[in-house]
Amino acid sequence: AAFDLPCPAPEGGMFCWLPLPAGMGGAETARELLRSRIATIPESAFHAGGGPDRHLRLCFTGMAEPAMAEGLAGLAEVLRRRAA
Repeated sequence: AAFDLPCPAPEGGMFCWLPLPAGMGGAETARELLRSRIATIPESAFHAGGGPDRHLRLCFTGMAEPAMAEGLAGLAEVLRRRAA
């Protein structure tokens, strides 16, 4: 499945929020990514007692560019698999 995920360029900080396709929950996606050795944090983790779960928080610091590219390729593969 093909889809576009708009991820705005961060203006600072260490993290960005990746919006997920409709119907794809952040917590389930984060668990699957972790099985592929890709760590993210689902939006729902930031809401006491539950809340929206439509984004993943991604860290873009402290990682060499080749490792980041590998992680993003793995993230894209998991998202394609989940969207299929």
